[in-house]
Amino acid sequence: MTNGSQQKFFEELTKQSTEKFAKFLKEEELRLKSEGALSQQFDAILKANEHLLVNGANGGETCNGSFAYASAFIWSTLYTNPTLNFANGISLEFYGTSWGAGLGAAKMWVAGHSTIPPIQLLGQIDYELHFLAAVTEIMFSRNGVRLVHVLGAGLGIGTGLFKGSGEFKRA
Repeated sequence: MTNGSQQKFFEELTKQSTEKFAKFLKEEELRLKSEGALSQQFDAILKANEHLLVNGANGGETCNGSFAYASAFIWSTLYTNPTLNFANGISLEFYGTSWGAGLGAAKMWVAGHSTIPPIQLLGQIDYELHFLAAVTEIMFSRNGVRLVHVLGAGLGIGTGLFKGSGEFKRA
């Protein structure tokens, strides 16, 4: 298999896994929302980490939103589902990929802050995803400088530490 055909194979495998898992996540999300468990878990994480939710010295903003993650063996994707929303009203979309060992999928609700104005996040950016069952941490950086840091909770299966790159676009 060539690198191109391997990538297409893993993209298709990831897509199929994501679609099947998305149905399960939606059912679980509805069940947990009806019980209020997800809201309570998310509120507890926000309260424990509210010291991180401050504006950066360079015009940063607080943010919140939702991400989805899927990993099939050596190919992983991370994307906003639907957007990352900033306090100043700007909403951004993100899609990124990474190579590395992993298996799992999740839908995560996050909150955090940026150290620069959101408009300066547009374009290519690196990310690091720490994922353990229902707890998530995502850090976005450019040239080794951390620009966005979010923490969250959600519905997921798997664990891992993934480093990749992607792109922020205006929603």
